[in-house]
Amino acid sequence: MRILWFTNTPCGAIGYLNQSHASGGWMLSLEKLVNQSCELHVAFYHHQKMDSFFYQNTWYHPIFIPQNTFQRLVKLLKKKFLSIKSVEYLIDVIDNVQPNLIHIHGSENDFVRVIDRTNIPVVLSIQGIASSVYAAFNGGFSSEVLKKVKNRNILYHLFGIGFFEKMNIDLYERSLIENQYLSEIKYFFGRTHWDFSVSRVFAPNSEYFKLNEVLRDSFYEVNPKSNYDIGDTLKLFSICSNTPNKGLDVIIGCVNQLNKLGIRHEWKLAGLSKNDEIVLLSLNKFGIQKLPDSLKFIGFCDEQSLQSEIVDADIFVFTSYIENSPNSLSEAMILGLPCVASNVGGVASMISQNHSGLLFAAGDYFMLTGSILSLLESQKLRNNIGTQARLSALKFHDKDMIIEQLFSSYKQILNRTRND
Repeated sequence: MRILWFTNTPCGAIGYLNQSHASGGWMLSLEKLVNQSCELHVAFYHHQKMDSFFYQNTWYHPIFIPQNTFQRLVKLLKKKFLSIKSVEYLIDVIDNVQPNLIHIHGSENDFVRVIDRTNIPVVLSIQGIASSVYAAFNGGFSSEVLKKVKNRNILYHLFGIGFFEKMNIDLYERSLIENQYLSEIKYFFGRTHWDFSVSRVFAPNSEYFKLNEVLRDSFYEVNPKSNYDIGDTLKLFSICSNTPNKGLDVIIGCVNQLNKLGIRHEWKLAGLSKNDEIVLLSLNKFGIQKLPDSLKFIGFCDEQSLQSEIVDADIFVFTSYIENSPNSLSEAMILGLPCVASNVGGVASMISQNHSGLLFAAGDYFMLTGSILSLLESQKLRNNIGTQARLSALKFHDKDMIIEQLFSSYKQILNRTRND
């Protein structure tokens, strides 16, 4: 069986390309399971031209799309950023590989454009949906406020394209591609009630296969949290990024409430620095001039550092305004940390309220604060939720089950195609 993946990251090629900070580590974990049982090819966008190469039992196909200076300037003038020619490069990969099946990981990129250019069966794994992210992109901010944030990139700044405006335009373009092509998808992979519902909207006659996600290998192996005592200072931990839809404003609002209640706490934030645009924007939303002392921005964390931070914390807080099944939440759960999460997207398929975690309405930092207080006041609740979170995550992310789901689905799709 020859399988071609289109992915948003280089997967296992990060070692060959020396990209130590590449995202999507869970894809590497899945790849190592899959390439033992089939001939696996992985295609991904790359910033420079490279020939295909074989590395650690997988064939890799970097896709480079050349653009001259004039083309870049035209894109900036038109405020369009996706290449309309990229589909030809994707088809070239398909023609060269001649796979039995094409597996597209995520509709956020433009890989779905191949759907009407090939007779080879295509299955799409729903990761996030650009249309949904676009709808929720502003988070707790107005469009007017976001447009005022200047772009640090001099070229974008000269063309009057703001920092968050660039992201918003990019999402809009991707959502147009989704709306054009997802209706033609015959087969979907998903894992939550949310992504199942989305697949019914975009392609009512498509077939949906359940496929959970594998986590990064080390998260199955590290010792989970075992002590649920809280010291003099409540330790909270979150992972954010420099975008308005990830909910930093919700964290700032919650910190305000905890301070008013006199709750001594420390809130560590991975993935952000104190100088990021969303930080100042979130402080301004609440009229705060000085960064609260309890907020600690720790930036990028490697796997080992991240695991240490999770196990050391008392509570993991997830505040995004939209998500399917966030790996950051899964990794905290599998390490046994009590979690409080915004009830968005597919999160409710991961957390059972008051059993394996606590859910709060997106953007509602009052409810978030109340949920944190419930955990702070009850060691029994912390212990029960932390224990059940780990059991639930181990079941949801069971490697043997996932690889069985994947190859069973591949075979079913191929059989259906042969019978058509």
